[in-house]
Amino acid sequence: MKYFRLLILVLAAAVGGYVGWHYTVAPQTPLWPSLSPTDASQHSTEPASAGPGLEVYDTFYQKLDAAFPGERERINAAFHPATPLPEGATDTDAAMLNLIQNLRAERSILEAKAQTDKMLAIFAVQGTILGELGKADPRLCGDFLYGTTSPAFLAFAAHHRDLITKMAQANLDAMVDGKASNVERSRPTEQDISVLENSLTARGLSKAEIDHLVDNTMPAEPIPDDRLCAIGKIHMDVLQQLSEPARSNILSAMINLMSGG
Repeated sequence: MKYFRLLILVLAAAVGGYVGWHYTVAPQTPLWPSLSPTDASQHSTEPASAGPGLEVYDTFYQKLDAAFPGERERINAAFHPATPLPEGATDTDAAMLNLIQNLRAERSILEAKAQTDKMLAIFAVQGTILGELGKADPRLCGDFLYGTTSPAFLAFAAHHRDLITKMAQANLDAMVDGKASNVERSRPTEQDISVLENSLTARGLSKAEIDHLVDNTMPAEPIPDDRLCAIGKIHMDVLQQLSEPARSNILSAMINLMSGG
């Protein structure tokens, strides 16, 4: 079945984005920039050029601590950002991305069992982030979709802390809901995948672009950065508009397989 060889572009990385989630059980590439150990205290000052203040993360921290006590402290204790950090970014920004990455890796199986509206919220935010990446620097769309190590994405995240926080909150909401709802879904069928492919065709994607998104087939000619941004966002939009049960089955599988489920 085509399902077993799918690699669909999502994040998230991930942000997780974003976000290279593979429809395989192979080891995953990092969803966020790889940040090697160093002394985090060297980078605690927030540059004036950064976007929304670091306090934008506080509400998410509070909700995370209430939902999963001790998790933030445990993950942060093992993390130290790389040096030098990109302009506008702080160790707190890097730690936030690392926190999202680790929560997703450890608890995405809960997200996959959430109610459909909670899963949809994750992909809606990812689509918004792709749109902003396309405006800021189309080259970053590939980083977000494929999970490529990129200090430039960390810099983007620091200037869009509100979006990063919304993505983190959407993931957390799905984890909490999945733990309570525990919805079991079927794996996507060939018919479900056909529905997705037909919807992408209707939105103007070529066969080569659809094969790249759905089967990870590399096109004869590289997809330009701006076009990759566009088809990535279209993909996020189409996922939200699919009919049921194809939509929920595909969303759940995409999230679940990130955790190796």
